[in-house]
Amino acid sequence: MAVRWSRWRLKVARILFPRAWTSALARWIFYGVVAALVTLILVVLIMTVLPLRFPQVYGAVDIGSPAGLRFLWAVPLYAFIACGIGIAVGSLVRAPAAAVAVVLFWVHLAENSIGLLPNGYALQAYAPFLNSVAATGQEMAFLPRFGPAGSLIYFLTVALVLFLLSAVVRAAAPRRPRRRR
Repeated sequence: MAVRWSRWRLKVARILFPRAWTSALARWIFYGVVAALVTLILVVLIMTVLPLRFPQVYGAVDIGSPAGLRFLWAVPLYAFIACGIGIAVGSLVRAPAAAVAVVLFWVHLAENSIGLLPNGYALQAYAPFLNSVAATGQEMAFLPRFGPAGSLIYFLTVALVLFLLSAVVRAAAPRRPRRRR
C-alpha cells in the first residue's frame, strides 16, 4: 500500500511541477518564508528579553536603535537567502545528509579557514556567508568588500547563481528510471 501511495504522489508531483526548477523554487519560497518568520520572531524575542534578563551584559541592546532595526530586517532576509542556497545544494548533491554536510563544511570550515591562508583575509572578504553576517550589522574581523547593503546583494547573487546552476544541472541530467522493489 505504501509503495502505491508513493508512486501516486510522484505522479502528482510530476503533473504539478513538470520542471524540476519550479519545485525547487516553490521549496525555496515556502521554507524561506517560514525561516524568515521564525527568525523574525526569535530576533524580537531575544532583543527584548536579553536586556531585561541580563542588564549588565545586554543593557545597551536596543531594538529601536538603527543597529537593532537593521538586525530586525537583515537577519530574516539572511535566513530566506540561506534557504535558497540550501535548496540549491540539495538539488545538486541529491542526498540530504551530504547536502547538509556540504553547506556546514562551507559555512563553518571553509569560509573561516580561508583566513589562515597567505593573504587569506583578502580572499575571505568574498566569502558569501561571512559577508551576509557582516551585512546584518555584526562586527567582523575583516571589512566586507561590498559594504553592508552590498554584502546582502552579493549573498543573494551567490544564492541565485547556485540556484540557476542547480536548475541547469538537473535539467541536463538524464532521468533515472525508478527501480521496482
